Amino acid sequence: HYAPTLTGTVNRMNAGAGLGIAILVYAWIALATLMLGRLARLPSSTSTILLALAALVLGAGYLGRSRDDAKAWDAAAADQRAVLAEIRAALPRLPRAATVYLGGAPAAVGPGIPVLNTTLDLTSAMRVAYSSPDVIGVPLNAANERVTCGTEGPLGAGVRGAYGRSYYLAALQRRAILLQAPAQCLAEGRAGRPAGWASGVGR
Repeated sequence: HYAPTLTGTVNRMNAGAGLGIAILVYAWIALATLMLGRLARLPSSTSTILLALAALVLGAGYLGRSRDDAKAWDAAAADQRAVLAEIRAALPRLPRAATVYLGGAPAAVGPGIPVLNTTLDLTSAMRVAYSSPDVIGVPLNAANERVTCGTEGPLGAGVRGAYGRSYYLAALQRRAILLQAPAQCLAEGRAGRPAGWASGVGR
């Protein structure tokens, strides 16, 4: 998981190496500019000016990339606020230890730019939004992440809830379904909810 990438939540792994990379890239540009200046028999002042221009172009490129990254994170933050607003609109109040299975919400805005796409992230955001330390939010992002109507409680994305305190919420519909019993849970699944239900009753 902690692999160096240009984007995403783990690009901080590049922090130490980034210093050496920046020095190496600038040194390569400086060397290439000075060599070209000598081959073209340019005055040293001209080579210095060309080096300064090349450094400015390099800096502008980095600033442009940083601007694009900031826009992507801003878009993810906007989607996060929209998702939480949808949840609050459908569920103004939650009982203690409630579990909310969220289907159809955006998972990311780009490579490595998530939108509350893990149980850890969604749960943390919901606990802040509801000022409740024990609610659980479970995003159903992948096609294989479905709610199973078990005899011991609904199960989705590896998280088991309790009947009477578990909800299924389809994003953008602002309608939450309280899962009260295995039979009722299965009936809701047959109604064709977006995230789907597994067929049959599990454990």
